[in-house]
Amino acid sequence: MNFGERLNLLISIRGLHKAEIAKNINVAPNTLSGYLQNNRHPDYSTLKRLARYLGTSTDYLLGLSSHESANHSQLSDDEEALVDMYRYMSPEGKEMFMDIAKISWKHYKDQSCDLNNLS
Repeated sequence: MNFGERLNLLISIRGLHKAEIAKNINVAPNTLSGYLQNNRHPDYSTLKRLARYLGTSTDYLLGLSSHESANHSQLSDDEEALVDMYRYMSPEGKEMFMDIAKISWKHYKDQSCDLNNLS
């Protein structure tokens, strides 16, 4: 299934109106029609807005996952951005990212313990 077919399927399953979707993701109705006909493809930020609005993942829309549902409710925008950055890093970049995160977490815990000892 291509991008347009997946998009059409989700809209049909959810009983949504195309004009309302276009308005909510901030694109012109004819732009959304281009997506639905698989003649156009959204930029990254539009793809994210579309996935959020439809309650799916960008991976599903792009055909990288067969799971149409996504769990966005537990991640903030910053958390999602961190996950997105991590996913596109090289193995070396991921290792460095994790090292930095571990150092930051240790510093945070040490600061929290120091503050708790003040009481």
